[in-house]
Amino acid sequence: MLETLIKEQGFDVLVTREPGGTATGERVRAILLDKEEQKMTAMT
Repeated sequence: MLETLIKEQGFDVLVTREPGGTATGERVRAILLDKEEQKMTAMT
């Protein structure tokens, strides 16, 4: 992973993910990653 490569070169790394960081962001992320929700259309 890129994080590991950068750390091995002696740099500090901050890993983030989007959406996330808030309770609402985590819920949105869970919906987006849920395989059952793939039935959702682009209009949704």
